[in-house]
Amino acid sequence: VTSFASALLTNEEKRIIYRGLHDGSLRAVVSTNALEAGIDIGNLDVCIIAGFPFHVMRMRQMAGRAGRRSEGAVIFIPHPMHVVDKFYRENPKRLLTQPPESFVIDHENPYIARKHVVACAASMAGGVQHQELELFGKNLDRIIREAREHKALDVVNTSVYTARRRRGKNDPWAIGNMRSAEQDPYVICKAPPDKQRVCSTEGCTEFSKGAKSEDGRCSYLVQLIDRQYVYREAHPGAVFEDRDGHLYEVEEFDDRQKLVWVKPLPENTMRRTFADENTNVTIGKERGRRELSGGAILVWGDVLITREYSGFFEYDLIPRRRCPRCRRDYAMTVASCPSCKRRTRPYLASSRPKYHDFPGRYQEVAYSIKLETIACWLILPATLETQLAAVSRCRIPGRKNRVAQFLQTAPPFSDPADLASVVGLSTAEAEPVFEYFDQRRRVFSSSPTVRRPKNTIPVYPAFYGQCLRHHLRQHLPEDQALAVFAQVTGYPVLTDERHVCRNCVGSVLLPAAHTLNHLVALRYPTVALGDSQDLGFTTYVLHSQTQGTTVFWYDNYDGGIGAAEKIFDKFDVLLHEALESLDCECRSDEGCPLCTQTLQCGRRNGALSKTAVRGLIHQLLNLPPYVPTDPLYWTESEAREREQESETHEQAPGPVRMPSEPASPPADPFRLLHVQHHVHDEVLRKALEVRGEEIVAETPPVSIQELQTAYQSVLKYPRPTDWRFPPEWTEYQVLHVDQEASKHLAHMAYKIIVLNVHPDRNRKRVAWATEVTKRVNAAWEAVQRHWIRPDSERAVDRESK
Repeated sequence: VTSFASALLTNEEKRIIYRGLHDGSLRAVVSTNALEAGIDIGNLDVCIIAGFPFHVMRMRQMAGRAGRRSEGAVIFIPHPMHVVDKFYRENPKRLLTQPPESFVIDHENPYIARKHVVACAASMAGGVQHQELELFGKNLDRIIREAREHKALDVVNTSVYTARRRRGKNDPWAIGNMRSAEQDPYVICKAPPDKQRVCSTEGCTEFSKGAKSEDGRCSYLVQLIDRQYVYREAHPGAVFEDRDGHLYEVEEFDDRQKLVWVKPLPENTMRRTFADENTNVTIGKERGRRELSGGAILVWGDVLITREYSGFFEYDLIPRRRCPRCRRDYAMTVASCPSCKRRTRPYLASSRPKYHDFPGRYQEVAYSIKLETIACWLILPATLETQLAAVSRCRIPGRKNRVAQFLQTAPPFSDPADLASVVGLSTAEAEPVFEYFDQRRRVFSSSPTVRRPKNTIPVYPAFYGQCLRHHLRQHLPEDQALAVFAQVTGYPVLTDERHVCRNCVGSVLLPAAHTLNHLVALRYPTVALGDSQDLGFTTYVLHSQTQGTTVFWYDNYDGGIGAAEKIFDKFDVLLHEALESLDCECRSDEGCPLCTQTLQCGRRNGALSKTAVRGLIHQLLNLPPYVPTDPLYWTESEAREREQESETHEQAPGPVRMPSEPASPPADPFRLLHVQHHVHDEVLRKALEVRGEEIVAETPPVSIQELQTAYQSVLKYPRPTDWRFPPEWTEYQVLHVDQEASKHLAHMAYKIIVLNVHPDRNRKRVAWATEVTKRVNAAWEAVQRHWIRPDSERAVDRESK
């Protein structure tokens, strides 16, 4: 038995393994996918495939290695924590019946086509003619002109080109692995300070003149990392983990020389970091669009992706032990579960991430990457909020909800008249209440479709569609439904205008759209040959160009590779598969790594809801409206945490309108967006995005339509085009936000302003820029103190102002 990893073997060692498999002298080989195709290794008896190889086509190619001349066996072992493996574990027949994935490529991509143009000229005897290269599309003339300028292409006559073969690792005209981690390499270096000064002056060549290891490489070199990853993983202040698992702390970052200096950390270091990444999408030319059910619009076309990095989050790994049966967590000293006596298993929990600006002189720096590529985007109309009301989260969930108490504690009623006499309703009013009670009270004993997990508490109603209030509104006039609801539950919704149940339906477009974003990206490998890194994605509650909730999927490479276009073509197929994937064994509405979560999520897998996305997909596929029937299940600790949160939600901070009353635009749209009247467009666009995410949890609820109306109203006002800061302005006016702005919104506004007025961007006005930067920094420090003060002082301050 031996192993086979192509990159670690010489050609002779490979040939020995090929012969051993062919003549039977080798009984087994543990290999990467290098033996998948293209090599004659004879007839095998058994092929064991550990983990789905990303594509059905590859899976069948591997399986075809066994049983060519006589019967053979193929064993597939799905990875237990991979979403695509889970899909095929539950649908094994699709491995044999599903059509092979489409091969996705954009042959007009100038960044890929230029390599192939030069390769054609180098490989064809006598050169290649211009007309033979025309398949590379509209960018051909520009590619040829640039290739000639860089001496990558020679002209024999006006229409024939020749070239030499190019093999340089960092040569932009050489064909290599487009997914290589070294397309635009930065050097992670652990050199001492004296050596750092030399590298800063002379530049790093990867091979030091002073210190070399046996393989000829610089002994200080940790590894190379591409520019698109260096800002995310090796930014100033980061804890960097190399390919071998060693930890380093980033001390110096030289973006000009592409050098990152690090110092080793102890192996037992528990501190970890991740970058605060903001993705901005600017829409360019549309290439196609179509309307979907529910008023949604699907588009594909050109976009500019800008990824900005201006800070990072820090957290600690915490060693814990967990019972595999009870799912309870214990200290590392607890070897057996006190409840079930099973042996606990060690795992690493994590502390709550804490935000930090980049340290020292990097504090006022923001790194960015721009990507001109192709995207597919889905625009969701604000009117979907009304159609998705049934999947809106209950604002008072758990055991303190009086609807739940009514279902659990009320005696069994024989008929509506019996209920009417006990509760004090008319027979007509009691009929819908009796129907609701008869259907829903069984939830707490057993659910007809879901087996209750152990050591959990059923939460019902968990969504508005499960509530008595929703049921009453389907059968009674609005005012009468509200009165019956108050009579049955005892909630003071008739007399207390601030009670949250008076108008509880909040916006669920963000969790619905964000979860759909994940599901489509996770299902993409089932319809196209590709890699999970080929696709980027992001969600806007309100995008400033579409002015609607917008979900983007974009090709993660300059010029595009065809992935977004494939999503546009196969969108209905992906929606159906996404709906199937939600039937997961997890009972969490947020989902798990097997159904909704992904490591690429910019929101760290927050704002997810399987219930909300079911409602959205039903709308997009023109299926019957989805109303959730099964309860959520919480552990005791989750229930206590959510019930404490609900106490702050039960009373809204101001008067709440009746649900039957039309939503009127606020008198001051700037106040709803939490910005000043002199707000700059850049801050305004960011405020729209941030407020779009914040309204999901606000009480009383604010709708997307209200926010949309406020933004359109603000656009009608005159706004400044430059950055001015009169001396009489307060700290909030300097930051262009009002006093009710959240810390997150104020921080984002501060970052935008300080980067625009920084001396590095104002070379002709350095003195002005230096003075204004100091003032903006002072304003941000003053505003930060606002959140440190007690709530009572802040409330008094708001009233006085």
